[in-house]
Amino acid sequence: LKDKEKVDRGEQEETRFKTAIVDTASLAYSTCEKYILNKEGVSCLDETENKRGYKAVKEEFDNYFQELVKAGYTVIAIAHAEVKQIKENGEKYDRIQPQIDKRGDAVLAGLCDVIGYAHEKQLEDGTTQMVLTMRGSKELEAGSRSKYMSAEIPFTYEALLADMQHAIDMEEKDGATVVDTPTLVYQEQTEK
Repeated sequence: LKDKEKVDRGEQEETRFKTAIVDTASLAYSTCEKYILNKEGVSCLDETENKRGYKAVKEEFDNYFQELVKAGYTVIAIAHAEVKQIKENGEKYDRIQPQIDKRGDAVLAGLCDVIGYAHEKQLEDGTTQMVLTMRGSKELEAGSRSKYMSAEIPFTYEALLADMQHAIDMEEKDGATVVDTPTLVYQEQTEK
């Protein structure tokens, strides 16, 4: 954010970076929790008055990401996956989801245009390929704001960019207003 502040003060023409990558989201959430614990002078969020510490951590985490978005950055949040056992309507099943507190997950779910699950996939010829699954189910947390994003793509920047551009083009054909043009972040950084 210091880069953006320099632009705001007129010290430089534009930000050096277009993308902020948070690796990992759970560490960012943990840092917000430590900040609130220190601020409240307690060692556990349960010790805060009326357990308000939980809400304060969620708000701090949300503010952190909102500041990045308001500054104009494309935000990529990385989280490890974990398998959680879900009990729902008398049924138990395993679900793959981001490894982050449920309050942090709710914040990110509200901000994300794409929630992808990167993993190896066994191909018919016996080889494996890294893929990005972008359509979820009750067993997998994944998804996209666009109905035109593919269910699964090769896990490469180029494949994601092409798929997102296709989805934007299709949304525009459906009458959506496109308010931005794509920024080739990868190309810009590798050409310098």
